[in-house]
Amino acid sequence: MGQTGFAAVVGAALVCATAVSATAASEEWLPFRNHEYYFSDPRAALTQPKAKAVCEGFGATLASVHSIKENNFLSSNGPDKPFWLGGERIGTGATNDNFEWNDGTTPFSDDLPKSMWISTGSIEPNFLRGREYCVRMRHDDKTYGPDGHWNDAKCETRSPYVCKRPIPDPTTTEAVTTTTTSTSTST
Repeated sequence: MGQTGFAAVVGAALVCATAVSATAASEEWLPFRNHEYYFSDPRAALTQPKAKAVCEGFGATLASVHSIKENNFLSSNGPDKPFWLGGERIGTGATNDNFEWNDGTTPFSDDLPKSMWISTGSIEPNFLRGREYCVRMRHDDKTYGPDGHWNDAKCETRSPYVCKRPIPDPTTTEAVTTTTTSTSTST
């Protein structure tokens, strides 16, 4: 591809990312406990790396899941098709079932057992063809068990996504504003 062709592809990608960012900025974020979540339009399907970049543009990450209640919240509000969560496989190999959330935490604990993976029809995570490094929540197929279970998938697959960020503490923001105002007034 020549310089002109490459520039056109990069330009188109920037326009696409800007359009997705503008859409997400104007959409509603749903609160749950001390975080808020943005559920992308199901038609705004992106690869996992692009979805991750969009979320980071909002000061968020792809959603991590730390309890059954949080998983149920995501499942209840998510689109009726598989969508990206922020889980990624660490390392390689068919026997490597080590995953980490984008926020650096582990997906498995006493509160969130490995039973969150799909266990009927297709046993997950299965690292199909050695190419499934990212985690999606399934919603679309009765073959794979109840909604809300996880599946490892190719990161290049286009899917809707969910961003997650902490809800800002208004007392911290107000204190910074007050301090700034006081400093500005006294000079």
